[in-house]
Amino acid sequence: MLKFHPLYEDVSPALPRGGLLFRLFRTALYALKEEDALLSKAIAQAPPAFESFYAQSNHGLGHWILQTDIIYSLYRAWLPFVPLAWEKRNPLKPDQMDLVVYADFPDIIEGEQVWRPKLICEAKWWMDNSVATQRALKTDFEMMQHWESDLDKRVLIGLWYWNAEALAVDSDEFKVLRQEIASHVSIGEIEMLYLGAFPTDFNRVGTRGDEGYFCVGFFRKAH
Repeated sequence: MLKFHPLYEDVSPALPRGGLLFRLFRTALYALKEEDALLSKAIAQAPPAFESFYAQSNHGLGHWILQTDIIYSLYRAWLPFVPLAWEKRNPLKPDQMDLVVYADFPDIIEGEQVWRPKLICEAKWWMDNSVATQRALKTDFEMMQHWESDLDKRVLIGLWYWNAEALAVDSDEFKVLRQEIASHVSIGEIEMLYLGAFPTDFNRVGTRGDEGYFCVGFFRKAH
């Protein structure tokens, strides 16, 4: 049995629990949990003849799903709550953001509606802090600076999965991960706004059937 609650959250004091960002981040966590369950169920329904094939991989979002597919799950979950664009191109630069949330109502300028972004998000698999990963994260943060938006509203979505026991706040693994995320990424100091996790079937980590968790974190550059 897993040793932690089916949903785990770590919320920064800088993130108001009743605010829009908190509600969007929590909605994202639940959406990914549902997507994880659907994928695991689909694999479980495969005929016995396929068992040895699927035994080679994880049976949830740890199956190494494409980042774009995960972001689509968040896009679909956020649509009812905010004006939202997926894979939106920056009108000022040749950049494209994974998710752009707009103000609830447009400005009217010279008789035309102008929708202004209030939250921009770029997602990245964050399984380690290798040089390549650091470079990719730095590129994403720099790309977000090109958009006309409040600094607080530029958010990097980190995605990773790990062994279940490592989720304990006092575990060495969890401390190391948090320290690496906070200190070892060469893009300047960052701040974690929200971290959420849920159980997932690793299947391939350690011994077969090992328990694990999938994690999503929302980060911004510190002031």
